[in-house]
Amino acid sequence: MDVQSVYEALGIDFSDVLALLRKEDRIALYLEQTMCDPAFQTLDEAMSRQDWEAAFRAAHTIKGMALNLMLEPLAHAAIDLVECLRGGAPDEREARELYDSLRTRIADIERFMSCDAAKAATIPDLNGSAL
Repeated sequence: MDVQSVYEALGIDFSDVLALLRKEDRIALYLEQTMCDPAFQTLDEAMSRQDWEAAFRAAHTIKGMALNLMLEPLAHAAIDLVECLRGGAPDEREARELYDSLRTRIADIERFMSCDAAKAATIPDLNGSAL
């Protein structure tokens, strides 16, 4: 699937993204680099350890990357998790639900992409086993 189709499948107006980043091949490169960023694995690991500070930093990084690429569904899910984790003592149930929501948004994007590194990454569940 081409990058425009990925954005359209996510309900995002690609013309706005193109106006900001100007070249479709640049957007495709940035999108693939973003989805392969180690912040996703860091978040998974931090959430499984209940390391709220590390999870906050990783979610904050993901939020920034998503906002830079105008990936609104991912950005909103990351913002919600960041705000829950802010301060380091979140409601654990809420944090897990927001994390699951963020992982769903990530899976939505990966489903439309061919980023082998992102697809190959194991996603641990919060009990420590791989999904």
